[in-house]
Amino acid sequence: MSDIYQNNVPHFLNAVISSKVGSINRGSLWVVIFENLGAISDTIDTALTYENQEWAIEAAREAVLGRDFQEANGCVFCSSIDLPGDSLVVNPGGNIQSNSFIRSYVGEGRNQFPELRMTFLDTNVSFVDNFLRPWAIATGAFGLWKSDKNRYRTTAHCYKLGAFKGTNDATGTKSKNDKPGVVMKMTFEDICCIGVNNAEQNYAPVTSPVAREATFIYNYYRIDSTSGNPFVG
Repeated sequence: MSDIYQNNVPHFLNAVISSKVGSINRGSLWVVIFENLGAISDTIDTALTYENQEWAIEAAREAVLGRDFQEANGCVFCSSIDLPGDSLVVNPGGNIQSNSFIRSYVGEGRNQFPELRMTFLDTNVSFVDNFLRPWAIATGAFGLWKSDKNRYRTTAHCYKLGAFKGTNDATGTKSKNDKPGVVMKMTFEDICCIGVNNAEQNYAPVTSPVAREATFIYNYYRIDSTSGNPFVG
């Protein structure tokens, strides 16, 4: 039994923290890719025709949807993600409450998927105001049902990246930093934007980048932590 107390710290340091699987993530590194945002632009144009005033955002919208901002390295405007959780509804079953008897929990279904929140960098040509804001309007205009004609839903892929710095098994020396690898991919199907937050404009000195939050809903999600993961297998 004493070996457990004597060896647990070396085991934790050498077998856990120094391994690829058990090493601590150095920071939150994410890449977000939205599929085929250009197809949603046509739906946005249709939805904006129902507004009382004309919107003149086409050129700005196409600029923020350019390859350098969306396809080359994912959506470069996305600066943070609040990934949704998952949970069940459980309550004690029955109505007998006497003596020391404990009622068993019974399941009452799965909770609805929480909203997905993302934060985007606000630049001279705003991705939030020229695409996400009218996207939310298009979502409302077409009533949250899937339509092949008016496409306002798409698929979003969120890639979590990880890097590892461990020891060389043969020499015991520190190895060079490995290239970052995809440790998890979370895919949201039938995602659509449902809102963007307010933006206060004032003359206070700007000391940090301005970030804007948008919220999304989706029908399904899935996680892939195996395909292409350099830290397992």
